[in-house]
Amino acid sequence: MNPSTSSHTDSTAGFTRSDLLAVVAGTCVLAALALPAIGSTRNRSNQEVCSDNLRALMRATQLYADDHRDEFPMVINGGAAQTPQEIDYSSRSLNSYRPWATGWMRWNTSPHNTNTAFLIDRRYSVLADYTRDAGLYRCPSDTLLTPEQKLLGWTARVRSYSANMAVGRGNKVNPQSELGAEKFFVKFSDIDRPSPANLFVLLEENPDSINDPNFAGMQTSRRWIDLPATFHPTAGTNRSANLVFADGHVENHAWEASVLRERPDFFYSPPTIAAGDPDWSWLMDRMSYNAQPVR
Repeated sequence: MNPSTSSHTDSTAGFTRSDLLAVVAGTCVLAALALPAIGSTRNRSNQEVCSDNLRALMRATQLYADDHRDEFPMVINGGAAQTPQEIDYSSRSLNSYRPWATGWMRWNTSPHNTNTAFLIDRRYSVLADYTRDAGLYRCPSDTLLTPEQKLLGWTARVRSYSANMAVGRGNKVNPQSELGAEKFFVKFSDIDRPSPANLFVLLEENPDSINDPNFAGMQTSRRWIDLPATFHPTAGTNRSANLVFADGHVENHAWEASVLRERPDFFYSPPTIAAGDPDWSWLMDRMSYNAQPVR
């Protein structure tokens, strides 16, 4: 036997049981210290994915506008989203049905909650000609499901984003009691104030308020209609949402007040808004031009 490989009992040649226990204990301590950092990295990664999704959808929106007289895709609400119609691409009407997305999502077991055709099939979405990736429409932080939905094997609903009701044509009028915006922007070139850098086009919506692909806001009275999401943790107890603006940049905005009072719980109760509420004022100032500011 080669003496260089022979076995021996010299205690300096390997670990004792005490050494091994010390190594295991140290590894456990390091792992425990690393877990918060790993979680934080995951959250940042989700936020970055959600931001990238919005950038991609905004690029698709701009490509659509380049091919269609500078116009935004249509943003629909209510019954038009609940009963989606097929798009008639042969129509020359300026008001022809051309939605960016459709469908009506709720906390029930409706197939609308998982139907990606309403997002990436050109029969239902005009952006389908510019992107066919259904994953772009959902933020990976948006995973909340009811027990009934989980029983069906669902892992998430299909859409986390909604479009500003003040951009694009749609089945809305101005003014409209539940959609109170001072100005609608049909084309990119219509955007004067707020500026393109201050007019949001798409945002992450609260899972409790999201239903149709339209984000409604009441600028002329101090109340929420729909509510932005709080998907991403920030410093302290605040949480944030991503929005993409008409100039193409994405902003992660941390909420401070009323938005934080509505945590998703399968029931939507619009939070009250006190005078000077920073969340409501910030978003309404970036939704449309408001000639009758209520702050």
